[in-house]
Amino acid sequence: MIGDLTFTQNSQKTPAGGKLAFCRKYDIWLIMLLAFFVRIIGYKWMGYTNFPEFYRDYYMVSGIAHGTQAVLLGPPSMLHGFHFGPFYYYSMLPFFLLFGGHPFGLIFTGIVFSVLTVYVFFKILLLWSNNRGLALAGALFTALSVYSLHLASYTSNPNFLPLFVLWYFYYLTKILGGAKNKDYILLGLAFGLATQLHATAMIVLPLVTITTLIINKYRPRIKTVAIFLATVVLTYLPYLFYECTHRFTNFSRLFILGTKELGGRHLGAGLYAIWNFFQGTLTPFNYWYSYSNIQPNILYLVVAAAALFVLFDLLYKIFKKQKGAQTNVKISKEGLTIILSWIFFTCAVLLMFDRGVHDHYIIILWPVPMIILAYAVFWMKARFNIFASLIMLIVVTSLLQIYSFYQFGRTPWSAFWPEYQNHYQNQPGVSEIGS
Repeated sequence: MIGDLTFTQNSQKTPAGGKLAFCRKYDIWLIMLLAFFVRIIGYKWMGYTNFPEFYRDYYMVSGIAHGTQAVLLGPPSMLHGFHFGPFYYYSMLPFFLLFGGHPFGLIFTGIVFSVLTVYVFFKILLLWSNNRGLALAGALFTALSVYSLHLASYTSNPNFLPLFVLWYFYYLTKILGGAKNKDYILLGLAFGLATQLHATAMIVLPLVTITTLIINKYRPRIKTVAIFLATVVLTYLPYLFYECTHRFTNFSRLFILGTKELGGRHLGAGLYAIWNFFQGTLTPFNYWYSYSNIQPNILYLVVAAAALFVLFDLLYKIFKKQKGAQTNVKISKEGLTIILSWIFFTCAVLLMFDRGVHDHYIIILWPVPMIILAYAVFWMKARFNIFASLIMLIVVTSLLQIYSFYQFGRTPWSAFWPEYQNHYQNQPGVSEIGS
């Protein structure tokens, strides 16, 4: 990875013990290998041909690879209110070329980013809690989460968001404790790339940053702010060049989107969507990837309510500044500030949006539910002295969901080409935006 997000082994001395010692020494590597395996093993079964953006993305990346277009700004999103930056397409180009132009190259990019997300999630949990066990538990849950598999099973610009949002929050935490100039460069790079992927990041990340800096009484120096802003501008150079030569049309659309689309007309539906996101990723009882035919009922409400109780109980102890005897886990003030403001501002923005809260908007919150789940497991470990059996229960449940998830689609790769021709070979106007 980049900067401090490098692959490191356990800082403690590895105990003797054959295979067990090997697992302890390379624990996060093994979890990442598991994450890669469960993401790659079922792709011949995945159904993707009903997703129009996949064909659009293939058209754009193919044009870049063959030298027919140089993308400065991506084509419009499905809702036509946001054009993302060129980073999204160029990030898929290496694997597109590696696989000889096969559409699987685009999806493989998502697989790689998803696996890297597991690692960065481990690093940020370790930074916030200073507890390797908690960080490994969070990484394991994310590696086996069906929601993570869902995001890695097809390409779409917001699906890459979790990696760069976590990367940004990691370095935001680091600068609060004092950082080097390179940390501000990496912070600016993460911000620039994340905000090019989806409009939600443009709103949420600045709000979380301002709140975190104020609460933690951080006073940035002019030099470090200049380094951060210069890095952000560098990531936006192609985007800015397009805007300057096209009368800032995309910025105008974003301004209109922000001023006219935040009336909160779908508050009830938004609340349900956010609720379903949390309970659907914390429990196996949801309509999307249930491994049985259990439908939403009182049972999943009880399970989700129990998870929320654990969260509030933990936050109460943290605010009361009690020692970690009950939970055996502490969280830094910086981490708590980021988590709570991350949840609050994201939910506030989504609830204010005049359109229904789509699954793609809520991706900005992933993998917050896995933070809750990891802390809940350690809470139960301290209170009821159960740990291994609980971890095993979550792992088995996740594997059952993964098996069910891969049964949804059996579309052969050969189906891609006629659908692609139908979508874009007969619609040449798609290249007018961004090239």
